[in-house]
Amino acid sequence: MPGNKYYLEQKGIISFDYWIKSVNFLIKKIRSKNLIIFAHSMGGAIANFLTYDKKNTKLILLNPLHPFIDKSFSYSLLEKIYKPSNLVNKFIGNAVDNLTDRFKKFERLNRNFSKSSIYSKLIEECVLDKNFLDKLNLEYLKNKSKMLLLISEKDYVINTNNLLTFALDNKINYKIVGIGHSPIAEFSSEIINIINNNFQARIKKIMLFSPLKLSKKEK
Repeated sequence: MPGNKYYLEQKGIISFDYWIKSVNFLIKKIRSKNLIIFAHSMGGAIANFLTYDKKNTKLILLNPLHPFIDKSFSYSLLEKIYKPSNLVNKFIGNAVDNLTDRFKKFERLNRNFSKSSIYSKLIEECVLDKNFLDKLNLEYLKNKSKMLLLISEKDYVINTNNLLTFALDNKINYKIVGIGHSPIAEFSSEIINIINNNFQARIKKIMLFSPLKLSKKEK
């Protein structure tokens, strides 16, 4: 996807529309009619807007951007960097931005969240836009019957407690897995098992409710 080192066509700043366009292009190339979309972080927000395609039957979202991200500490830092409301906030925002730019330890933060990041436009038009978050809330509620949230402990980017509260309040299925915002590398086997279990459950459902049996080739 855009921003990934394997996405060779990416040039310049990434926008919400560009990301949607890129994902839709990929989906149209896939012949399978029963897709399970696995998405992480900002990709989780994008995935919520892809369910109009009948092929997309399940969403598995790992620590996704959610409608109440604005209640988190990380959100307040982003606001200070992108939209400082006063001189103090502007000073703090510039200090954080300069810190992530100067030290290698913060290279990943700079690449993803600073004003020089390729995601800067995406952050401004989605994460920091309250109207977008309201729309995202409606999409979550519309898609919750086909959604599984994977929530990690000690995620200070999207805030574990806020996402868990959102899931409980709206009766969205969830599982706790891993630690931190990006647990895929360290907890890959647990995450893969969850994805595989949901994939198998989907196949069983097709076999139970479809009048057509799967051919040997499809199996």
